[in-house]
Amino acid sequence: MSDVYISYSELGEVETSLTDIVAEFEAAVTSSEDLEAAISDPYGKHELRNAAKEFEERWDQKRGELGEDLAKILERITGILDGFRQGDDELAIALEPEK
Repeated sequence: MSDVYISYSELGEVETSLTDIVAEFEAAVTSSEDLEAAISDPYGKHELRNAAKEFEERWDQKRGELGEDLAKILERITGILDGFRQGDDELAIALEPEK
């Protein structure tokens, strides 16, 4: 049987980064609305705002799909960390000498 090496610190960093990224994706909808409001109607024309709105509507769907996929990856990484930590704890207890 092969040895398995799990770097808790490296996977923990990935977990932390993915948590931040997922949160950013969830907050992006508000940011896109802020962008549209900031563009407003320069010189009384609304073409730029309409173009930004159209882009954001298309990107919102893709961003949502990507955010869901990242959340699934985060869930799996968290499961791996939890599972190996639990296994390590159980093995450590099993290896302790009886008193």
